[in-house]
Amino acid sequence: MSAKRRRSKDILLYWTDRVLRSPQSQLSALCLVILSLVLAGAALFQAVGAPGGWGTSLWDAWSSVTGLGKLTPGVLPGVLAVDTGLTLIRWFIFGFLVSMIGTAIRQRLTTVRSGATLVLDRDHTVVLGWNETIYSILDLLHSEDEGSHRKAVVVLSGLSKDEMERRIEKYCRSRRARRTICRTGSIDSVADLERVNLAAADGVLVIGDDSGKEHLIDGHVLRAVLACSEIAKRAGQEAKFDLLVGHRLPQTGQLVANLSDQWEGFRVKTVHTLSVLAKIVAQCAWQPGLAAVYRELLTYSHLGMETASPSPDHSDEIYCVPAGEAGVPAGSSFEQLIWGMKQALPIGYLKGTDLYLNPTGPAAAEPLVADDIIVALAPARRDVSFETGGTPPGFSDLLAGAQSAPRSVLLAGRGQKARTILADLVHYLPEGSTIAGVEDIDTLAEAAASREAARGAVSVTRVPCDDLSLVPVETLRELVTGFDIIVIASDERDREEHDTSMLAQISAVRAACGKGLRQPVIVAELLDQRDWQLAANMGVRDILVTPELASNYLVQLIKNPLRAQVYAQLLAPEGAEIHIRPSASYLPPDAAEVSFSQLMAVARARRETLIGYFEPYVASARGARLALNPSDRDRAYPAGHFDRVVVVAPE
Repeated sequence: MSAKRRRSKDILLYWTDRVLRSPQSQLSALCLVILSLVLAGAALFQAVGAPGGWGTSLWDAWSSVTGLGKLTPGVLPGVLAVDTGLTLIRWFIFGFLVSMIGTAIRQRLTTVRSGATLVLDRDHTVVLGWNETIYSILDLLHSEDEGSHRKAVVVLSGLSKDEMERRIEKYCRSRRARRTICRTGSIDSVADLERVNLAAADGVLVIGDDSGKEHLIDGHVLRAVLACSEIAKRAGQEAKFDLLVGHRLPQTGQLVANLSDQWEGFRVKTVHTLSVLAKIVAQCAWQPGLAAVYRELLTYSHLGMETASPSPDHSDEIYCVPAGEAGVPAGSSFEQLIWGMKQALPIGYLKGTDLYLNPTGPAAAEPLVADDIIVALAPARRDVSFETGGTPPGFSDLLAGAQSAPRSVLLAGRGQKARTILADLVHYLPEGSTIAGVEDIDTLAEAAASREAARGAVSVTRVPCDDLSLVPVETLRELVTGFDIIVIASDERDREEHDTSMLAQISAVRAACGKGLRQPVIVAELLDQRDWQLAANMGVRDILVTPELASNYLVQLIKNPLRAQVYAQLLAPEGAEIHIRPSASYLPPDAAEVSFSQLMAVARARRETLIGYFEPYVASARGARLALNPSDRDRAYPAGHFDRVVVVAPE
């Protein structure tokens, strides 16, 4: 069989799969076939000399195809032949519609629906693997972000095509995600990667098939990377995809990096997702409210979360845009940039390979050129635009700094995730803080020694409580009331079992504290976004839906790899980070009203960059609480409107 004939067959099978995806589409296709037969039959009746015009021929064709009518006696032989042919076809079509027992058609549909056909799209995004992050990944990939056109998304995993489509319809919130092209196969098979047209893809994300064991997942991820390199080698210069690898074990990233150094022209970036999530949890553990900020930055939608955004669909992300594209006049400084953008909030810039977040002093006055990259918080990429050269308002003379108070943290949970959170948490907490964990004493002592060598001492002790829901109420009350913050971690990745355990422990802590005792801040993670409201109903606001965060982080890096450098600095214990601070030290003592722009000026005078604020919490209200990059910056509010401010600042 020639290559051209194989190509025609592949095209036919591919579009058959795309068209016949559901019973509704199959019925529509049959109706279209019947209509086509009627039109073709009418044309044939006219061609063989049937009496009457097109109206008569259409009726005769409809009668033959549907059986609704009869031909008159004495018709021409040609007309009779056409009628006989249409009648035979009618029997076949309605036999298929009623009984669906046409063996040949059934076998062809089985082949098509098995996910074994070729993908003909180009410049598409390929996701290799299937785990708890896939649903958010698909929601994000089908969103209109970065001002890009809609591109096809292809998923290759070991699940059956029907099972993948069923889960996508059940768990994905975006209706566009149902357009995802699903293929069944092995992510480390070169033949299966060729079926998804990997060489013509624009981006490839490797997440691995979830087997429940990290070393097995990362083993398949590594094999998938090697298979992708083989595809790129065969395609040569035609291959143009960037490869982003999400892995669970830290050594996998180093191994992939070592291998990628040997691949000429092959662009690979690795992300240790567990480490990223651990850093976010650790930061949220000592700054109550920070979870809401990261939910805003790293979540596709608000999942019913309280927000002061101007519309329910408003969500801000970090964008990296060339200064020339943003319309920034050559020679402008970062200080001028802050007051010249109305829809975006600049937080830094990239000059060459050097990143400056919250630049101050000479870095803030450095002239920018067209090739410099502006790092800004905005609803969309197009909003990162220089509009006018503004000037800072008053209230810029409050220079008092904020000191972080020591914290007492209980880390409830055992396993790799808890150890990773502990390793980061000891470096984020202010000096004099205390941590109680359930890991063995050697692990805790090692973490404490690491912190003391780097930034000063924190106290680390051990408590025997793997699962807070199993601790007797009186014992639990005595335990938890001695802590400011409780972090609950679990290695369980089953969506239902993990979230059931989290919700049970949260409710146990709330019940133990009761209404008359001080309520500690609870920081916990959920795997299913639908459970967020259940936790919120118990008064817990520092909840992280980690698959949402991990998937958005990966997708943001696919769309713009420069974001990796920005988040790496924001999540590091040193340098500029996101902080939540009381607004009292930013407000003039005698000011009855103040605007967000005036608070921005105060923050800049304190060598900080203001990006948002919290309103005072009202227990009976379900309204707005967090506002990032508010659009009404010049509107004056009563001073009490600003409860806490969100800034990018050094420790």
